[in-house]
Amino acid sequence: MSKVPFAVVGAGNEITTADGRKVRGRAYPWGIIEVDNEEHCDFVKLRQMLIRTHMEELKEHTNNTLYENYRTDKLIAMGVSQDPSVFKEVNPAVKQEEERALHEQKLAKMEAEMKMVFQQKVTEKESKLKQSEEELYARHREMKEQLERQRMDLEEKKQRIESGRPIEGKETKKRGGFSLR
Repeated sequence: MSKVPFAVVGAGNEITTADGRKVRGRAYPWGIIEVDNEEHCDFVKLRQMLIRTHMEELKEHTNNTLYENYRTDKLIAMGVSQDPSVFKEVNPAVKQEEERALHEQKLAKMEAEMKMVFQQKVTEKESKLKQSEEELYARHREMKEQLERQRMDLEEKKQRIESGRPIEGKETKKRGGFSLR
């Protein structure tokens, strides 16, 4: 890679060198340039780099693009039509991203539903507690009023007893009208 950019010379002719060898190259007035000689041309290095580092990419491109285009053209020439979505390439990263987005949408929907159910239960429980609280306050008021009435009755009876007046009420009628006078 230290030779980048490459100095490449191409030739389709075989030339006879001064020592009698036949080589691919070009003949110029100042001398012969050999295509396969690394001192004259970087073609060998370029070829090795392409074959070693990019052969798999070349195979994939040939198979996926060139062959598929050739096959499609042949089928169209024969009158056979095909659905283009059948040969649509699926990128695993994009597919995984789509699945993740779909999963996040489902999770968000489930979370929203769970929050809604939770909120409904909280509201329901709060209303039940409020109703229970109101019932307890009403019972408390009623018991307080009843206690106040009893206190007033007892206070009134006490005043009657202290003043010497007869106590009129349900208790005296039950006893047959007996009085303390």
